[in-house]
Amino acid sequence: MLEYFNKGGPIMYPLLAFSIIALGLILERFFYYLRLRCNLQNWFENFAKDEKVESQIVEDQLNQLQKHPLGRVFHSIWKEKKLRRKD
Repeated sequence: MLEYFNKGGPIMYPLLAFSIIALGLILERFFYYLRLRCNLQNWFENFAKDEKVESQIVEDQLNQLQKHPLGRVFHSIWKEKKLRRKD
């Protein structure tokens, strides 16, 4: 393996450096999303049936989910639904 690296010449050093940086970024994103993992399935079922759920409860839950990417999407949808209901 080291033999191929030496045959590659000086271009191999930047390739090695960028490969290590890319691996670090991949691992960072993996652990970030692993920490964000939460049970959104149950929440989404309640969200879809919002006629039975008080809007204040849903808004409180949405505020707790703001760090999760799907939580931000649900928050935008909830705002839109509230605006449509007021019309």
